[in-house]
Amino acid sequence: MYPTYHCSPPVSKHTKAYLILDSFENGIDGGVSTCDNRYHSDETLVVALSTGWFNNGGMCLKNITNSGIMGAVWWPWWWIV
Repeated sequence: MYPTYHCSPPVSKHTKAYLILDSFENGIDGGVSTCDNRYHSDETLVVALSTGWFNNGGMCLKNITNSGIMGAVWWPWWWIV
């Protein structure tokens, strides 16, 4: 699929990441989600994670905390798929 590098630093709640707008709708940007093998409407807020954050599926279907310049925001409807 793609290379995974073991030299990457460990991921923690303090590891910085980028949030990029994408779509999981059928026929738009990408394919089905890895966690549940389904497409998702753009009405449903979902997050695609990099390899380290994905943690071999260990983060599937969990809520996330998104913190940035404006502070931390918990989005209970943002699912990791």
